[in-house]
Amino acid sequence: MRLSRGAKYWIASAVWAAVISILSTNTFSSGHTSRFIIPELGWLFPHSRMETLEVMQAVIRKTAHLTEYFILSIFLFLARRGSDHSCKLPVWLQKSQSTDGTI
Repeated sequence: MRLSRGAKYWIASAVWAAVISILSTNTFSSGHTSRFIIPELGWLFPHSRMETLEVMQAVIRKTAHLTEYFILSIFLFLARRGSDHSCKLPVWLQKSQSTDGTI
């Protein structure tokens, strides 16, 4: 059985929503990820104060959240659109698609 294009994107949306849900648990909280991010930032910027490194970590984490939800919005847009191409993608997003129309 072959899934329609829209169904594939609905599945991708559900899987990505599950990934976001997992990343929203305490395991990936600021306190836990700081054990990995802060030392790396300290290595990259050895003369930075701890307060600066903490701000940098917060910016990295917020950017990651924005990216996660942006990816989800693309999947949901493509799922909603399905095979109906009357709803066009923005030009900048069309350029990121491969020749067969998949991302």
